[in-house]
Amino acid sequence: MQGSKATTAPSTRTRAQVVLAAAVLAAACSTAQAYAEPGTGGCRTVEVSTADELSAAVANTCSQEIAVRGVISSPATIHLAPGQELKGKSDDAAITFPAAVDGIQLTTDNTVSKLRIQAAPTQRAIFNDTAVAGLGKVKLANLTTTGQVQLLVKDQVRTGHVIVDGLDIVAADTTQREKPRYVFFGNALESIQGAFQLWNQQPDAESVVKADLRGISVGRPEAPVIGSGVSVFGAAPISVPSADGTPIGDVLHQLSEHPVSGSLRISTLETGALHTDGGSNPLGSAGAQVGSGAVFVGAQAPIETMRVGGAITTRGLNAGGVDLFSDIKSVTFDGPIETFGPTGIAIVNWPHVGTLSANSSVTTHGLGARGLNVYAGHIDTVRMRDITTNGPGSPAIDVFADIDDLGIDGTVQANGAPGPSLVLGSFVILPSDALHVAEGGNVDKANVSGVLRTTAPETAAVLVGPNSRIGTLCAVGGIEATGAGSQPVDNQGTLTLQCPA
Repeated sequence: MQGSKATTAPSTRTRAQVVLAAAVLAAACSTAQAYAEPGTGGCRTVEVSTADELSAAVANTCSQEIAVRGVISSPATIHLAPGQELKGKSDDAAITFPAAVDGIQLTTDNTVSKLRIQAAPTQRAIFNDTAVAGLGKVKLANLTTTGQVQLLVKDQVRTGHVIVDGLDIVAADTTQREKPRYVFFGNALESIQGAFQLWNQQPDAESVVKADLRGISVGRPEAPVIGSGVSVFGAAPISVPSADGTPIGDVLHQLSEHPVSGSLRISTLETGALHTDGGSNPLGSAGAQVGSGAVFVGAQAPIETMRVGGAITTRGLNAGGVDLFSDIKSVTFDGPIETFGPTGIAIVNWPHVGTLSANSSVTTHGLGARGLNVYAGHIDTVRMRDITTNGPGSPAIDVFADIDDLGIDGTVQANGAPGPSLVLGSFVILPSDALHVAEGGNVDKANVSGVLRTTAPETAAVLVGPNSRIGTLCAVGGIEATGAGSQPVDNQGTLTLQCPA
């Protein structure tokens, strides 16, 4: 009998320990079954439909996949743990946040998908914790947000891979956020952050972040985001002219290939429609001039392929369509580009670009609002449709650097008189020519299927400045200058009018 009792007592204690362990596990996992992946018994998946359930799920490392059902009003920012995935389970899945509260904070290896995320426009709908060791692989897919999506590489974050596959930012206001800053010929220029902002701020070249960005749309035609649209930046504190006198286009090309500080490497940047309003404040910190853009590609953020699949509209002072400061092999605009406001240049190029194609019209309205402005660098091939500018000091095509092959399938028309235009950070009087090749500019060959035309007084349809060149120019529709005191061609450099046989 005693032997029997000796053998059964440990068995009784073991059963008690098992019960206790199960109770502890249930408490730790907030009812283990809620976090169990079907068929595995492991703590991985949980569905949530209330703010309390969502808060408990993200706080529990068991819940690697969190599925949101219905609309959840979260009173505080949601901090995702490393490796967690947050996704919508139902068609109406959404998380809303009160005013003055940021939305979802990423850490490392997070995925957020199939959700509507609503914060105040001045807040961040999605942002990242810069105190973690790295972004890992971050994926944002099939999302609609109110509020900025901002990913910063700074502090402890040094590397990562960002994937976006479907992101519609309905509203955002980024005007009060830190602005990337460059110095051009003694003038400080700052850029307003984008509704989507990816910015590597690390000071050393060992910090590299890869990105594949697809399906990003920003704003609405009658309700643009306030600030820039899509903005990608490396950390280069550009100041030109350089100490050794290297042309700015070559400086940017060298930084694209051999960065000197934190950089991005973007395989693809594809967007839908982009609607922005940069506002009317011309001054940033320490008197810097402030600009914005529907797409702003900063230095040390080279792109293999860029495509804007929808319309671009911009409003405001210095609110351009597209500003390019990093090399791009191929850039295509499928929709129309239209800007409203002083110095609202449709397309500005500074670096080396392979092929630039615009498959719809380019139209600007405002003082100094040029169509295509090749400030610096080199473009191998340009293919565009109709280009029209409406404002003083607004050439339709303004070339300061080099284009190998310029092809326009349409009409190029400038409707403004000479007027002040912002050139390299300073205002100068600029004529509104249809095709203006400024001093030092070079176009190997240019073919225009329509008319090269100006309509205002004291302009030229084609102006070739001193020490400038157009190798051959063919204007099939003719060259016209209808304003008083205007002339079809003003050649102060080298120009050959010749069409292919």
